[in-house]
Amino acid sequence: MLSLRFKKPFLPISWYLLLFMLIAIVPAIISAHYSVKQAEAIQRQAEVQTAKRAQANLLREINHLGEELSDTAKTLAEWDETRTLFSDATYYNYWKQTRAREVTRYRGQVDAADLYAASGKPLTSDVTLAPIAYTGAMGQPALMKEGAHVYILYFHPVTNTAVTPPVVLGYVGMRKNLNLALDKFGILRHSSILNVEWHLSTTEPTRIGDAIANAVLQVSPSAEVDALSHLVHQVFMEYLGYTVGLIFLLAVLLTYSIARPLTRLA
Repeated sequence: MLSLRFKKPFLPISWYLLLFMLIAIVPAIISAHYSVKQAEAIQRQAEVQTAKRAQANLLREINHLGEELSDTAKTLAEWDETRTLFSDATYYNYWKQTRAREVTRYRGQVDAADLYAASGKPLTSDVTLAPIAYTGAMGQPALMKEGAHVYILYFHPVTNTAVTPPVVLGYVGMRKNLNLALDKFGILRHSSILNVEWHLSTTEPTRIGDAIANAVLQVSPSAEVDALSHLVHQVFMEYLGYTVGLIFLLAVLLTYSIARPLTRLA
């Protein structure tokens, strides 16, 4: 009676099999989860790199458009005809509607050109570009928002080279519609950019580099990266399913080959 009273209880064999399955399945789940997380981290890193490349491409292309605009303004500023207008603006409208338009005809998207006095005020009241010559767009092109459009602005000094040192007579101001230029040359599409959300002032121009840095770019995902991520997810889910299935099959075999015979013997 005493031996029966102090007999240690034993767990059923099926419990041990269940414990074995849990010990085998949990590491497989953890391994698959970790691998999937690593794949997602790689995908996020690739998206960041894609966004950086798109930003760099956009900066390069807009700088190129700005160089075209500044070259055109420089050409106009070197004309004697342009210099003459600062002393006699009688033929200003002819210069603006005909002569300046001829120079910008093949440049594309140049939608405004005006002359400004050395003080920064418009040379005449017939001005379409800006109410003043912005100092922020002198020396190098800058971006500015007006309504739904973004423009590249540039003001190039017009100097009187007949005197020493040369005297600044005023400025040639030019404006290019950036939205139209990006669309015409497919710059956004070639840079894998779906949309650009500009954060620009409507009263002061912003340097191109600063404007690009503050812009929010929506970049199209890389097809190769998406395919790789999908493949990794699929492989590890199949691996997890295969592992669980194999463990379950092994548990069934152990149940019928070992557990049940031992249970009958007991």
